[in-house]
Amino acid sequence: MQIAPQSESGPRKVDKLVEVKLLFCEVGWLLVHLEVQNQRDTDFARRMFIYFYRIRDNHDKRVVRVGVLGDGNANWRPDHYRESNFGCQPDFILPIVKLLDFLDDIESSEASANPFAVIILPHLMTMQTDGDAENRCQWKLRFLRPLYRRGMSAEDVRKHCAENNSIQPAARSR
Repeated sequence: MQIAPQSESGPRKVDKLVEVKLLFCEVGWLLVHLEVQNQRDTDFARRMFIYFYRIRDNHDKRVVRVGVLGDGNANWRPDHYRESNFGCQPDFILPIVKLLDFLDDIESSEASANPFAVIILPHLMTMQTDGDAENRCQWKLRFLRPLYRRGMSAEDVRKHCAENNSIQPAARSR
C-alpha cells in the first residue's frame, strides 16, 4: 500500500497494513503495520518512523508497527530511531521480531498451531540449509509431504507455495 505520493526520498510503500477492530477495549480500531526486511538496511528504523507518522497522519488512527527481520546477522536489531534538533528529540521505539532467534527451535515451529510459525518455517529452513543442497532437499520434502497428505494435488501445492512465497517443489518432467 502506498502511504504517500512520490517524495524526494522515493516512493513510500508499506509491506502490510491491516485495520483491526478491538472488541474489549476503548481504542476501537487500530492499524497494524508489518514491515519485513530480509537484508541489513541502515535506514530501516528511520523509514519505519516515517511510515508511522505518515500512516498516523493519513488515517488518524492508532498504529501498531512491527519490524520482521529475516536477515542472517544476529547483531543487527534496529529497534529505535532518535533524532535531535535544538532540543526537540522524538524517540521512536520499534518492536522487532528477529526470525534468526527461532532458528534453534525449528521443531517447535513445525509442531506449532500458530499460523506465523508455518509462514516462517520455510524461511528458517532456507537459512539453516544455506549451501547444503542435500539437507535442503530433505527439508523441502519434510515441508511439502504434509500438503500432499492433506489431499492437495501437485498443482495445488505449487499454487499454495507461490501464494505464500514458500519453497517451490520442482516441476515434474514428463
